[in-house]
Amino acid sequence: MQTSGLPARIPIPFANNGSKNSIPQTSQIGITAGLASYPDGFVPLNFTPIAAGGVPPFGADFNGILNAITQSLRWSHAGSGYPFDSTFASSVSGYPKGALLPNSTFDGYWFNTAEGNALAPEVSNAALTGWVPAFSYGVTTLSGLAGSSVTLTSLQAAKARIVLSGALTANINIYFPAWSKTWVVENNTSGGFAVTCTTVAGSGVIVAAGRNTVYGNGTNLLAEDVFATQGLGDSSTKVATTEFAQSLVSSTLTKSVAGGSNVILSATEARYPLLNFTGVLTANVNITVPAASRQWVVSNNTSGGFTLTVKTAAGNGVAVGQGAALQLFCDGTSVFSVGAVSAARQVQVVSAAVAANALTLGLAPTALEFRSATLSSGAVNSRAVSALSLVVPAGATLGSANAVQSRLILLALDNAGTIELAVVNLAGGVNLDETTLINTSAISASATVNNVVYSTIARAGVPFRVVGYVESSQATAGQWASAPSTIQGAGGQALGALSSLGYGQTWQNLTASRASGTTYTNTTGRPIIFSVSTNGGITTGVVLTVAGQQIENNSTSDSSAVSASSAATVVPPAATYSAVVFGPLGYWQELR
Repeated sequence: MQTSGLPARIPIPFANNGSKNSIPQTSQIGITAGLASYPDGFVPLNFTPIAAGGVPPFGADFNGILNAITQSLRWSHAGSGYPFDSTFASSVSGYPKGALLPNSTFDGYWFNTAEGNALAPEVSNAALTGWVPAFSYGVTTLSGLAGSSVTLTSLQAAKARIVLSGALTANINIYFPAWSKTWVVENNTSGGFAVTCTTVAGSGVIVAAGRNTVYGNGTNLLAEDVFATQGLGDSSTKVATTEFAQSLVSSTLTKSVAGGSNVILSATEARYPLLNFTGVLTANVNITVPAASRQWVVSNNTSGGFTLTVKTAAGNGVAVGQGAALQLFCDGTSVFSVGAVSAARQVQVVSAAVAANALTLGLAPTALEFRSATLSSGAVNSRAVSALSLVVPAGATLGSANAVQSRLILLALDNAGTIELAVVNLAGGVNLDETTLINTSAISASATVNNVVYSTIARAGVPFRVVGYVESSQATAGQWASAPSTIQGAGGQALGALSSLGYGQTWQNLTASRASGTTYTNTTGRPIIFSVSTNGGITTGVVLTVAGQQIENNSTSDSSAVSASSAATVVPPAATYSAVVFGPLGYWQELR
C-alpha cells in the first residue's frame, strides 16, 4: 500500500439520521421473531421464504449494524481509541499483548505487555498490572508533603515530570511502580529532610533540592547521569553556559574571614562550588549566602577557636567546625548539611586549665563521625562540633589518689545530634574502643570512682569518640590546683595504640631502685610487665600482688642452697603492684 491510496474518511456514521435498531448482544430467537443480534446475526427466519413462514430482515437492523460499525470507524479515523473496560476485557478474555489504550483522562496511553490481560492499568498502590505508560502529557504535582511517605498512583507515575513541594518534618519516601522508565523529579521541599524515590519492594535514590533525573530498571530506582547544566542549581540537560564553564575552570573560592565581623558573599562569590575560608577568628562569624538553590563544599580552615556558620539572610544555617569540610545545600530559604566530606582532623585540639580547685576541659570546634546509636546498624553520623567544655568540680577525684599521676580521658558524646563532653579515669578499665555505646553519670563533687564516665548530664546508650587526654598529679586528690603535666589531643582509636602493651616500651632493670614488700603505682598510662627473681637459698619464693590481688606465688626448695624462683605479671595503668621476695633479690625488671 502507498500513502496515495489513503481511503476516504467517514465523517458521518451510516444512517446517522435514519431509523435504526440498537443491535442487542443477546440472542433474540424466541423473543422477537426475525430480529438480528450480535450472537446470531440475521436469524434463520430471515432466510426462510415468507410463504413458508419466514420473516424478512428488518431494515432498521441493517441501519443499526452499519451505524455501529461506521461510528467505531469514524472514532478511529478521528485518531482516538477506547480506554480500558473491564466488561469488554472479560468478554474478549483479556486484551492482547501490544494493545494500546488511552488512559481514563485521555491525556496519555497505556501499552499492554501481557497476553490476555484483564487487569485494569490504573491502580493506586504501585502494583504491576502488565500495563506501562506509552505516553502521558502533563506534570504530576505532590504538594503539602510533610512527614508521611506517598505512593504514586499509576496515573501520577505515568507523567514524565514529578514536582514535590511542602515543608518536611521527617525523611519521606515517594513510591513509584517498578517500571522501566525515566522520570524528572523536581524537589522543591523545605525543612532539611531527605526525600527518597524508590519502589515498594526495591531500593531507591535520595533526590537533592532542584531537578533530578531518576530511572527505573524494573526493580529499583537509580540516579540518571546528566550532562553539563545551564547553571549552578539547574540540573536539567542543557547546553553549558559561561557561568557553568567558569565554575569548572575556577572551582574554588578562597576567602579570608579573619576577625569577628560577619561576611556576606556576593552572587559571584557564591557561584563557586568549593568555598575555602581562612583567617584567625576573634568571634563567632556568620557567612551569609544568597537565598538561591545551590550546593557547596565548605572548608573551614580558620583558627582561633570560634564558630563559622553558613546561612542565608533570613533563614537557618549550618555551623562548620574548624578543620572540617561539609557538603551544604540551600533550598532557596535556608542552608542544610548533607554531611562531612572528610574527617576534620586526625588529632583534635583539646585544652585543660585549673582555677578555684576545679579542672575545666575543652574541645575546639571540629567535625566528628560517630557510629549509629543502634548497635545493629553500620550507619555513620557526621557531626559539626562547636567549642565545648566540661568542668570537673572541686572534690571530684575521678578515682585518682593523692600525689599519684592519673590519666583522664576526654570523650565526645553524640546525644541524638547534640555533642557533649565526658571524662573518665583510664585506670578504671572502661572499654574505650568506640565500637559500643556508653553510659554516663552526672558529674559533681561526688564523682570519686575511676570506672564511671562522667558528663554534665547523665546519658544512657550514646555513641562516643575519644578526643584526647590529660595527665595530672594533685597533692590532694579532687583539689585541682596544679596544671596538668600533659595535654594531648587524640585521633579516636589512636588511644588504643598509645596505651597498648609493648608499644614504645623497653625492658628496664630496676633492681637497684625496687625493694621487697614495697607498693608501687603504674603511672605510665599504659600496661607494664614486671618480672622479679630470687636465688641462693634453701627455700626461695616470689609473691606478686597487683591492685590488692595476689597474682603469682612461686617457691622452690633445694638442700644445696641454690634454689631459684621467679614470677612475672601485667600491671594495668594506674594500678598498684608489689613483690615479696623470700631470699636474696636476684633481679627486678619492668617492660615500661
